[in-house]
Amino acid sequence: MPEAERPWFVEIGSGSMKWRIPSDDVGGGESAMERHSCEIGLSAGLGADGGLSADSIARLDTALSDLGTSTAGRGLGLPVVVASEALRRAASDQSTVTDLVSRHLGAQLEILSGAEEGALALTAVRSQREPSDAPLTVVDVGAASTELVAGGGSSTDTVAEDHVSSFSMPLGGRSLAAQYLESDPPDPRELSAALSVVELHLDDVRREHSDLAHALTSGTVVGLGACVQIAAVEIGVDIADGPEPVAGYVLTHEAAEEIFRVLATESKADRLHNPGLLAHHVDGVVGALCIVVELFRQFAIESLEISTVDVVDGLAVGHFPGDAKIGL
Repeated sequence: MPEAERPWFVEIGSGSMKWRIPSDDVGGGESAMERHSCEIGLSAGLGADGGLSADSIARLDTALSDLGTSTAGRGLGLPVVVASEALRRAASDQSTVTDLVSRHLGAQLEILSGAEEGALALTAVRSQREPSDAPLTVVDVGAASTELVAGGGSSTDTVAEDHVSSFSMPLGGRSLAAQYLESDPPDPRELSAALSVVELHLDDVRREHSDLAHALTSGTVVGLGACVQIAAVEIGVDIADGPEPVAGYVLTHEAAEEIFRVLATESKADRLHNPGLLAHHVDGVVGALCIVVELFRQFAIESLEISTVDVVDGLAVGHFPGDAKIGL
C-alpha cells in the first residue's frame, strides 16, 4: 500500500480522544498500529441542554490541532474520525466540531450511534480471541454512556452478518457521578440513587433485549473502558503509559464490590492515593463502579475479563482484516 494511502483512525470520545497510526517500524507490517490518547473531558462540559462548554470545545480544538501537527509529514492518508455519546447529545455543537475536524485533520466526522459504537467494540474484542460458539458480551463503560453488546464469539472481521443484540445506556462513569454524586465523599443516599437509576436501565435490558440479557448470564463477559481503570486499582498497577498491565485480568464480583466500598467512602483527595488510580479518573471512577457492581448484581455475573481494546481498534480491524495487530 503506498504511504500516502495509509489509513489511520481517530475517536473523539466523551472522556478522551484516541487514535491509531500505522507504525513506522518496518518490521511491524502494514497493519501494526501505534496507540495514543489524550484527555479532552467533553462529558465534563455537557450542560443541562446537552451542549458542550466553551472550555470543552477549546480543549478539543487544541487536541485536534496538536494531532494534525504531529501527524503532518508522516505519509498518512486522511483519517477515519468518529465521535460517540458526548457529540450524540451535543446536537447544537456538532457542526462546530465537524469544522474543527475538517480544519485540523482534513477529514469528515461521523457521529456513531450507540449500536454502531457497541458493534465496533465487539469487533475489536473478537479480533483478539480464539473462535468460539459461546455467547460473548462486551460491556464498554465510557465517560457519558455504557454500551452493552452481545454476539457470537467467532473471530470475524465485522459483526454485520451476525445476530447482535445491543443496548446503549445513557450513563457513563463521569456523567453518573456528575448527576448523582455531588457530595465529597458521596452521601449514602446519593450512592443509592445512582445505583437505582442504573438498575432501572438494566431492567430495560431484561424487558426489551432478552437475547442480551441471556448472553450476560450464560456466556463470557468482557469489560472495556473504565473497567480497565477499575482493574488497575484492584491490582495496584500504574497504567499511565498504557493499559497493557491489566490486559486479560479477570475481575471478580467480590473484588469489584470491595473496590466500590473503599473508593465510594473516600474523599477525592484521599482517593488520589490509591495505587493504580489515574488523576483524571478520580471524579468518574465511583460512577463507573456503580455501573459495574450493579451489572454484577442484576445478572448474577461472577466475573468479567478485562480487554484493553476499544472502539477505535474496531475501526482498524475493518481496514486490516485478518492480521490486524491491535490492542497489543
